[in-house]
Amino acid sequence: VPEKCIGCGACLRICPANAITGKKNEVHLILDELCIKCGACFEVCPPKANAVDKIPAHHGGGH
Repeated sequence: VPEKCIGCGACLRICPANAITGKKNEVHLILDELCIKCGACFEVCPPKANAVDKIPAHHGGGH
């Protein structure tokens, strides 16, 4: 849910696949072709905005 992204950059720093793009204070996006669906970005996202539709159900998503 990109509209919930606050642009904090937590997901950028934690992503082991470097699959997230975006500048501080702007919406961050997940690059599907690089995402390994580990769930790390979802876990560190304060508003749980990133990866909601990209992360397997056991990580709370179901981007």
